[in-house]
Amino acid sequence: MMKIRGSHLVVRALEDEGVSKVFGIPGTHNIELWDALGASESVQPVLVTHECGAAFMADGLARSSGQIGVLAVVPGAGVTHALSGIAEAFMDNVPMVVLACGIRRDTGAAFQLHAIDQIGVLGPVTKEVWRVDDADQIYATVRRAFSVAREGPQGPVAVEIAANLFMLTQE
Repeated sequence: MMKIRGSHLVVRALEDEGVSKVFGIPGTHNIELWDALGASESVQPVLVTHECGAAFMADGLARSSGQIGVLAVVPGAGVTHALSGIAEAFMDNVPMVVLACGIRRDTGAAFQLHAIDQIGVLGPVTKEVWRVDDADQIYATVRRAFSVAREGPQGPVAVEIAANLFMLTQE
């Protein structure tokens, strides 16, 4: 069986969905995802100066191109800073996939950097939110997110993937 990082599974799902751009800011939690995006031949990572801008850029791409807008943010502040753009997409039925990195779930450590209830925060402004805790769920969950985002009425969905799943090489 082949070993692969979870970050590469996310990028493979994005490539298979025909995603052209992912907007956001790399951080300590999701740097492996941004490294994998940088290695993609078809998905362009677009760095922004604020997560709110990433959400509105993803919204604008979706409105102008017919593609699904995608943003990738760190946990906590990254998610809360993007809420205005996500909520706007929700109110206007704009398809969007939010890749919300989650805190590490493999250490048992309490009080981790940026640990908030992201499912609770994102729930009111998305059609659905999923938390991925196992590597074998990553690809299918990201693909499902695209399916739900484009189902009528269209709108934003979010996938929270634990940071450790981006980092660790797994079968």
